[in-house]
Amino acid sequence: MIKQNERFKKQVHLILQGILIRLKFLQVKKKNKEITTLNTFLGKDSEFEGNVKFINTIIIEGSFKGIIFGKGTIIVGRHGELRANIHAPNVVVYGKIYGQVSAGNKICVYSSGSIYGDITAQEFQIEKGAVIKGKCNVSFQQKINFQKLAQLN
Repeated sequence: MIKQNERFKKQVHLILQGILIRLKFLQVKKKNKEITTLNTFLGKDSEFEGNVKFINTIIIEGSFKGIIFGKGTIIVGRHGELRANIHAPNVVVYGKIYGQVSAGNKICVYSSGSIYGDITAQEFQIEKGAVIKGKCNVSFQQKINFQKLAQLN
């Protein structure tokens, strides 16, 4: 019984440690303001299918299938695997996305990240080693109408 208690305490400690690391990651400077709001977190061993709407920030470390529509930042963690169409102002990719990605502002794909599908954004940041297979549309004058896109899906 004592060993089970110790294991449970260690698991809880590791989970809390992971959440604190992610919250520190979210303290991003944008126009001299700190963004520290995390609304939703889908953990590493989680699976979800359906439609998601969010405001502020969502982190996905697990598996998701469906449509994601947001008014903030979506972060796909290293273990995240999405089979989804994504519409959000900012998309940060450390994991894998299979589907169309539309960002009103910026898409950042880091070395561990990959996108298999068409992407549209005003600005891209692609780290060496990242994989993108699909059409890329970059336009500084194009404003993506997210309400219209949401109605189509």
